[in-house]
Amino acid sequence: MIEKEKIEKKIDIGKTVTYLTQSFNELSGLMTRKFTPEEVRQYQVDFCYLIDGIQRGAPYIVAKTIAEANELINTIKLKLKHND
Repeated sequence: MIEKEKIEKKIDIGKTVTYLTQSFNELSGLMTRKFTPEEVRQYQVDFCYLIDGIQRGAPYIVAKTIAEANELINTIKLKLKHND
């Protein structure tokens, strides 16, 4: 538990999760209009697993999981631009 407290001091997990969730939610409306329901569902599931990994994952992989969540958000943004 001490390790997780050290990580939380370096990375504010609560604020990070809030930021990532807001970013994902901003894209959700566009996703439902431009992607198939299956694609939207898969992105939602992937994002939920990443958020869970950030909140409950091992302290030494939190930074990597945050990077993966950012990468997923960027991938969605690129696909949305490509579909315009």
